[in-house]
Amino acid sequence: MEGPVNGDSGQMSDRLLVLCITAAIAITALLWSGCGKPELVSGWRGERTVVIDGNDGEWQDARHLYEKENLVYGIFNDARYLYLYFNLSDRARQRQIARSGLTVWLDAHGGKGKTFGIRYPLAMTEADLPQERPGPAAGAGRRGGRRFSGGEAALDPGQLDRLMERLVSRDDFEILGPLEDQRLRSSGLNTAGIEVAASWSDGRLIYELKVPLIRGDDHAYAVGARANKALGLGLEAPLPNFGQVTRRGGLGGSGGLGPGLSDGRRGRGRSGLRGGRPGSFRPEPLELWATVQLAVPQEKPR
Repeated sequence: MEGPVNGDSGQMSDRLLVLCITAAIAITALLWSGCGKPELVSGWRGERTVVIDGNDGEWQDARHLYEKENLVYGIFNDARYLYLYFNLSDRARQRQIARSGLTVWLDAHGGKGKTFGIRYPLAMTEADLPQERPGPAAGAGRRGGRRFSGGEAALDPGQLDRLMERLVSRDDFEILGPLEDQRLRSSGLNTAGIEVAASWSDGRLIYELKVPLIRGDDHAYAVGARANKALGLGLEAPLPNFGQVTRRGGLGGSGGLGPGLSDGRRGRGRSGLRGGRPGSFRPEPLELWATVQLAVPQEKPR
């Protein structure tokens, strides 16, 4: 009686082991497929002319939609430069960019490294705060007709239009990295081979960036990757420090960044808003990451 029982137990243990191994492999595959960043594909620029001027006319036949974030984008590269375009119409995202500025991160290793970035437009300053108070009258905690306690009063569409037009008309941007907290502010939108421009049109933020791929004598700042490689691309507008508005550095410290701000890894809804007092809003930090596969020239048919 004991022999068959031991044999059956051994076979059952073997089957259980196989099932466990199979389940582990399946779970691992599921985790890898579910946790990966979306992959975007760059096109080879070829003979196409891309002018960095905040006008998206040359992108009309090269635009794609990232549906999750309702973001329209386009990407080209050649052997020397990366060209990035996007337009954003989400009002919550636009308000967050106005308050914190927008940083485009480029990671030559294809990950989420924040060692090289371009910040433009820069965050709003105290002088940019609208003096008129949006929405119906409400509560205390005002400054210049605006609320800073427990969240910011939402800008009405007209105020947001005027604010964004003002921010994209400025001709300074920041180069971040490669060292932590290292930044260089440029007083022009064309510095060391980096060109950036934005415009505000019909409620859309239109953005264009040209950045060198390889460092050289005339390109001290570059991504550090060659064509055919995969890059990590990040868009970030961190959560500002409500209640602190500086004269030069925007909300929440210089350029909108400051110690102790959230890195954007917490969950959020589609609108990017959190609860707060009536008539106010609490945006979640904007942090989107994707992998960009750089293009190589196509061989001409013989």
